Order: sequence, then C-alpha cells, then structure tokens
Amino acid sequence: MRVRRLLGATLAVSALVIGAGSTLASADVTPQVTTYQPTGAYQFASNYKNGAVWQVSGMPLSQPDSGETVGSTGVTVTTKPATNEYADAGVIVPVGTVGDLFNADGTFKGIQVDGPGAAATSTNLYIDTNADGHYLSFSADGYYVGPAGDQVLYNVDTTLTRDKVDAGSHGSRAAVWAWVGVSGTGAKSATITGVAGTTLVKTVNDPSVLVGANVCRLSTSTSQNLWTITNTAGGRSRDFHFGVSYNGKTTWTGVHTVAPGKTFALVTKGGGKAILQWYDGYGAAKETYAYSDHTKICAS
Repeated sequence: MRVRRLLGATLAVSALVIGAGSTLASADVTPQVTTYQPTGAYQFASNYKNGAVWQVSGMPLSQPDSGETVGSTGVTVTTKPATNEYADAGVIVPVGTVGDLFNADGTFKGIQVDGPGAAATSTNLYIDTNADGHYLSFSADGYYVGPAGDQVLYNVDTTLTRDKVDAGSHGSRAAVWAWVGVSGTGAKSATITGVAGTTLVKTVNDPSVLVGANVCRLSTSTSQNLWTITNTAGGRSRDFHFGVSYNGKTTWTGVHTVAPGKTFALVTKGGGKAILQWYDGYGAAKETYAYSDHTKICAS
C-alpha cells in the first residue's frame, strides 16, 4: 500500500516524539484540491455498546458499533453492532420551534430529510420543555447524562399531533431539535444531505485555509492519521504552532520553523482534531484553524 511505503521510507528521518500519541517528522505530500466539511449547524450522535453509551460531538464520531463520515454526497451514518446488540448513529439538527412544526389544525408538517439514504432513516424530536436553550443533558465531553426535563418523541411520523407535545412554559416558542439517523440490532447505513432545510456538508475547494500553508491528511489506519503541513509562503521560512485536540483539550507541540516548500508531519489518534496556528516571526498567532481527522484527505 502506498501509504505504508510513504511512512516507511519518506518519514524515516529524525523525528520528535510528543504527547497524545503523536510523532513529528518530515515528508513531501501533494494535497488534494477539494475537501468536504460539516457546515457546523448541527451535531453528530453515536450510540454504542448495546445502547449503554451515547455521545454527541461537533465532528463525526468513530466508534466500534456506530459512526458518521462526511463526504461529497453528505453525511453517511452507519451502525455495525455485535450480534443481537443495539446501536444507532445520526445527526441532531435544530428545526425551529414547536409552532413551526404544526399546521393551524394541529397536524404535523413533518421533518424533511434529503439524501440518497433518506428513506432508510427515522426521526426523533427533542423538545426544550424546561426552556434552558438546549436539548437533553450531556457531560462536558459529550456523553449523555439524562433528559433534564426535556421531552423526547421517538420515530415521529404524520400521526404526530400538537396535543402530544409537552412544550412547557414556552408553549409554541419552545425550541425543537430533530435526531435523524439509523438504529437497531443490525448493520445499517444511510447518507443524508440535509434536514429541515439545513445542508449538512459544504465543499471547500482550497485545502490551504491558512495563508502560506497546505494542510492535508493521509489516513494511515482506522486508529491514527498522518497530518502534513507544507510551507507555501514563497522564499521565506514560516513558524507553525501545531497541536492535537481531544475532547476539547489541546496539546501543543511547540513552534516549528519550516523552510520554503518543506513539509512537517504529525500522527494523531483517530477522533482528534489537528489545531494549527502560524506566526510571521515572533508575536501573536496570525490565524488558528481546527481540522477534523475526517476532513482533509490527501492523495495517497
């Protein structure tokens, strides 16, 4: 496999071993031009270990039993539980208020789901019954704690009526979120492009989001990724500050001076984000950008 040859040959140089399972080295990689990224207007959700663990995140999750990926056709949600065990995977999207969901006669308008896999999905609704501005209760690292006074309506369809909704003191102004995904005891998959007018994926045609840098990712396995940053600033060196973020906690590797046209690389564990800042000499960072390990795909 070409990726293995790259790791075994090109990266066989003096390397700096840093925290969070990461390695710094040198490499030459040509970035891909087009990438696909979440729009940021929703969350990803995975339920695994036979339904015992439910987690949400602003970026796709990758668990043994369930997960999500972002691609050109949308978000693909997938479950692959062990025999006779439960799992689900989906996205949680804000869909307005209780008043937005019903017609004047109290009948349900429905939640529009778009995409080639829309017919294979089901929809749950989370009603902000306690009027705290968010759905349910999760820990700081995204694990489900409890309903926190909110109402959950499972597998909603056209039979839902307004009188079945507990909107609390906010009434028709109570906020609503829709979980859309796949669930059950067997392997399932569906690709979703949009929910209730919210487009889930955006196309980014230039991977060089940071001025003077090309950032890309080579997937080395299901558990780790090789990130590369190339200095494209012209005839001068540039200082890059590179870090790895897991569950909102960032470990910085320090500032690395990269010569014009040269590349440095970092290996991160699956599920982390690569955080990059660049400096023009000394002083404050000029720009900071977070890359998901599901986003920047390079030619391999």
